[in-house]
Amino acid sequence: MDISEKKRKTIRHKVNFMVLKITMTSLLLTSLIGVFSMLRIQKKSKIALLNQTVQKLHAFSEGKAKLADSELGKFLDCTTQFSDYIHDIYTNPSQFKEKEVLPPDAKNGGTWVLQRTFASKKNKYIDVKRELNLLGNVEQIFKPIIHTYNDKILSIYIATENGFMVSYDPNSDNDKANDGIAEVYYDYFDSPWYVLAKNAGKTCFTDVYSDSFEHGLMISCASPFYDANNKFKGVVCMDVLISDLYNATVDVSDIEGAYAFLIDTKGNAISPDPVVASVYDDESLDDSIRDKMLHKGNAVELTSHDVYYAYSPLQSTDWEFCICIPQKTVLEPVADMARHIRFAIIFFAFLMLSIIAIVSAVVQSFAQTLTRPIEALVEDVEIISKGNFERRARAFENDEIGDLASCVNAMSVSLQKYIADLTAVTAEKERIGAELNVATKIQADMLPQIYPAFPDHKEFDLFGTMDPAKEVGGDLYDYLLLDDDHLMIVVGDVSGKGVPAALFMVIAKTLLETHSIQRLSPSEIFQRTNNELCKGNETGLFVTCWLGIVTLSTGELRFVNAGHPFPVLYHNGEFTFVKTKPNFVLGGMEGLPFTEHTITLEKGDRLLVYTDGVTEATDANEKLFGDDRLMAAMKGTEKLTAPETCKALRKSIDAFVGDAEQFDDITMLQLILKE
Repeated sequence: MDISEKKRKTIRHKVNFMVLKITMTSLLLTSLIGVFSMLRIQKKSKIALLNQTVQKLHAFSEGKAKLADSELGKFLDCTTQFSDYIHDIYTNPSQFKEKEVLPPDAKNGGTWVLQRTFASKKNKYIDVKRELNLLGNVEQIFKPIIHTYNDKILSIYIATENGFMVSYDPNSDNDKANDGIAEVYYDYFDSPWYVLAKNAGKTCFTDVYSDSFEHGLMISCASPFYDANNKFKGVVCMDVLISDLYNATVDVSDIEGAYAFLIDTKGNAISPDPVVASVYDDESLDDSIRDKMLHKGNAVELTSHDVYYAYSPLQSTDWEFCICIPQKTVLEPVADMARHIRFAIIFFAFLMLSIIAIVSAVVQSFAQTLTRPIEALVEDVEIISKGNFERRARAFENDEIGDLASCVNAMSVSLQKYIADLTAVTAEKERIGAELNVATKIQADMLPQIYPAFPDHKEFDLFGTMDPAKEVGGDLYDYLLLDDDHLMIVVGDVSGKGVPAALFMVIAKTLLETHSIQRLSPSEIFQRTNNELCKGNETGLFVTCWLGIVTLSTGELRFVNAGHPFPVLYHNGEFTFVKTKPNFVLGGMEGLPFTEHTITLEKGDRLLVYTDGVTEATDANEKLFGDDRLMAAMKGTEKLTAPETCKALRKSIDAFVGDAEQFDDITMLQLILKE
């Protein structure tokens, strides 16, 4: 019975028929929908929680900033009132009674009292007695403030330009040598709070510093005061303990995992026990967020270390309030939800695996029936793949497997024809390769190879080398001894690569050599060569070229440059480029003039002429060798021979390029006038 007469059943039909009997499709779909829904709920919950957290943190930071602002504003107001009161004393001294201010007495330790201190022993009580006793009136305005803010203020004091201080504090017993009779001295003129208020001319806060009485970190609110003529007379200052200010305004110990602090103008983190002393030391803080904090920013941002920072500026100072909280703390509810979802997903996965195991047992017997013809086809294909193209695949079924067997047989026939064609093409390619090898040798033989080039002339050393990027190249170099006193050297680079460039190179070299022998000047050589190259140049090829003629007896070098890289000259102990305005390339446009230049070479001078394959050598990162690396490579070659110089430069190029492919011909010609 012919296969075509059988009722055709495709593999797709067989698979669909089997799948329809299996109910796992609905179970899998239900499971996937459930998992997707749970993951979506988890994602939306995370987004909603993060948005809510950001809003709360923003509102919280602004509220704390306002609270700190309010507290600091009270100190600013009080200190400003002190300054105004003292100004009134200096303006209307007759309206105030003198009140004696005594030196500190250790017996008053722990009691708020008014006491005096001098800046140095040069300052005498008798000289400032009246001014000092008039300032004794400040006690009546200091007391109410201390009564109101006793838990936050460490000390209030006045420092004058006349060299004495009036302080109101309970620290009399801190100076053990004090007996209430002898004077106490403290040079305050260079103190930060004094200098700050004096220069600012207004009420302001100092940066954070350590209290000299070991109370801890503190800040001072200082304000200048003036006399009736608006002349600066001194500073009134109030010290505030950071821990007290922090507990009253900044403390966030009730928020788990959170930490808050104030930031002063220098980036110091202000808190009793800072996690970091400065925001510049905070490794969890990104530079962009730090800059916003230090420029009075107001935002909530997540750093690259998964920490939320909420920060708001204080209006009374240039400080900033900041609270930070790890993202994992914020996302703990989401993490708990994720754990439940993972458990549900694992349960669904276990259920699906169980169903798959049952279905696999049922499908296994069907698979055996289905794969028998496929196994036979594989066997046939393996025999064909080993080179037996006479073998034909057997078709067992009138379905896709049968179609595949027919395709394999057709492919076998095609392979036989392809191999025959490939054999012929390979033979032709080998013939072309052999001819290219001959062309490479011919081209190499056309370039000067003998060293030393002119054994009878010991006054100079000359060597050239050309490494093509392909089998044949478009670079050229040549040198001719026109007579006993004149040496011609030339280096050129044909546009393009391969055989066309090599042929054009041969023509250009022949023309340059022919015109040089005629004892023409460099410019005349280029003019004639250019005109002849332009004739019939339908391919549009051209040559960049540098040619020079050296008068050996005088060192005079006359040269022309047709769009070629500048040579490197060693003269007077240094390497420089011989830079001139280059002419247009050879073969580009007929009838062009070429400008001739002259320099004088001295004994010991060295001239390197090269093609752009040197400076445009490219490494694996597509970086060029360039002029700077060329100059660096030439340093250290001052004592080398011409071949050694070219070899050293090529070694530097190879080290830079590494394993990258050479894309352009590399040609170098080194001339040395011996000493």
